[in-house]
Amino acid sequence: MLRSPSRKSKALRPADIAAAFWGCGDLLARETNELVRLGVPVTALTEPFPVRVGYVVFDELGFRFKPRGINEVEGVRAFLFLITDKHGEVSDIVAWAPMVRRLSTWLNRASALGEEAVGTAHPSSQSELRVWPTPLEWLQAGREGLCFIRPAATILQFSAGNQSPAKDGAGAPSSASSGGCAGKR
Repeated sequence: MLRSPSRKSKALRPADIAAAFWGCGDLLARETNELVRLGVPVTALTEPFPVRVGYVVFDELGFRFKPRGINEVEGVRAFLFLITDKHGEVSDIVAWAPMVRRLSTWLNRASALGEEAVGTAHPSSQSELRVWPTPLEWLQAGREGLCFIRPAATILQFSAGNQSPAKDGAGAPSSASSGGCAGKR
C-alpha cells in the first residue's frame, strides 16, 4: 500500500516521530558485537541517540513500519536512526537495512545521517564535513560527518548553510548505501 509522505509528514509532530522511534527495539547483543567487530565505536551506537531496530517495508517513497503481529514476507529488519535538525528538534527516522542494501527516510524530511551538523559551524570557520558513502563508514567514524540519503536535498542545505562537504578518497557518496521496528503508524 502506498502512502503519501507529504500528508503524513505534515501530520506528525516531533513528539509523534520520537514516540515511533522509542517504540522500536534495542539492538540485539549479536548486532552490537558484529558492529563493534566491524570497527564501530560503542558510543556511535548509543549517542546522541541509540541505534534502534525494527521491521520495515521499503517502497519507492521510503519505508513504512511493519505492524506488530503481521507476518509479511516483505518486511526486513533494519537499523533505525532518529534524525534531528541543527536546533535539536526531532524531524525524521532513517532505516538502514544492510542485508538488502537499502537506506531510506520515513517522512522524507531527512537528507543525510548527521545532517544536524549542517549549518551549525560559524560561516567564517570554513569548516568541512566529511562525507561517508555508507552508513557503516559513518558509524565507524563515530557519526562524524554525513552519509547522504537524498543527495540533492543535502546539496541545497549546504548552500543555505555556507558549508561544503569534504568527500572521502572514494569519490562521490552513494545514495543507495548498503545496510528495522514493528512500530505503530
